[in-house]
Amino acid sequence: MSWSFRRLCSLTALICLLLALAWGLAPGLLLTLWGLDYNPVAGFVARRNALLFLALAVIFHQFRDVGHSPARQALGNGMAIGCFALAGLGTLEWLNGNAGAGIFLAVGTELLLGLGFVQARRLP
Repeated sequence: MSWSFRRLCSLTALICLLLALAWGLAPGLLLTLWGLDYNPVAGFVARRNALLFLALAVIFHQFRDVGHSPARQALGNGMAIGCFALAGLGTLEWLNGNAGAGIFLAVGTELLLGLGFVQARRLP
C-alpha cells in the first residue's frame, strides 16, 4: 500500500502527539507495557521524551504539504533511519531480556513508519 507524503506526515504527527501525551501524562503505562518499572529517573527521561515527541509532531504536521525537495528528502531519510534503528534496538533489548514482548508494538510501528518513509522517497 502506497501512502502520499502528506498522509504519511499526518499519521506520523498524530502518532508523535499521542506519544507526547502518553509519555507526559502516563509514562508508567508505556514502561509497564515494555516490562519496565517506573522510577524517578525513568520519569525524568519520560518527560523529556514527551517534549521531544511534541516537537516532532509539530515538525511533521507542518512538513506535510512540502513538495519534493532536498529538505523533504532529508526529513524522510532521517525518519526512516531513526525508525529502523529503534526497531533494531527494541528487538535487541527484548533478546537480551531488557524489555518485555510489549516492545514489539513499538517495533512494528517503527518498521511500518520506516518503510513508509522509504517508499515516500519515490513520490512526487
